[in-house]
Amino acid sequence: MDAPPEKEQARLGEASPERSDSRLNQMQVQLDTLRQQLEAQRLEMARLARNAKAADRPAAGAAEAATSDEASQVSEHEQELAEQGRHAARLLELQTQFASQGKDAGWSRTAESQIAASAKQVADASGAAGSERSELRDADCRTALCRLTLTHKDAASAESFIQEFANNLGWRQTHGRVQSVQNPDGSIEAVIYLSREGRRLYETGEQGSSQ
Repeated sequence: MDAPPEKEQARLGEASPERSDSRLNQMQVQLDTLRQQLEAQRLEMARLARNAKAADRPAAGAAEAATSDEASQVSEHEQELAEQGRHAARLLELQTQFASQGKDAGWSRTAESQIAASAKQVADASGAAGSERSELRDADCRTALCRLTLTHKDAASAESFIQEFANNLGWRQTHGRVQSVQNPDGSIEAVIYLSREGRRLYETGEQGSSQ
């Protein structure tokens, strides 16, 4: 069979215009699809970044709040220790002052009797109400200070007794300070320093009853 003429062979090797347009259209579609995919990925990455940032904010806020709470607790603890130190120093002053005073023959015995009678009345009333009785173990009055030693069932009983006792005793312009120790069984041993009427707890400079 004879070969086709050279001119005819050249025409057969060339792509038709229709086929070229089709390939271009396919490439354009692929490019558009790729662009859409890239844009979708970009939007998704941006969304994830926003979510991560939003999640970090509460965590950072919680960490800051925790740090603030810890600092506040430390500050409160330091204040409590400082107050305990001041209280102990005042009690030491009162102990020293009480030990340095002698008896006042015209007042000490009368004051001790008044204290004992008031303590018994309050204890009896507490017992009649069904509560555990508080007990006055000792009352010792010197020139300007009295020292009372008491036992109570618990902290609530101690607080109630002290309030009722102060009202029942009826001394005017008197000032006091309490030292309490809680035993393992919950009972309270208390020491009360009480000033003579019209006198102050000298070294402490107190103006009014204080615990």
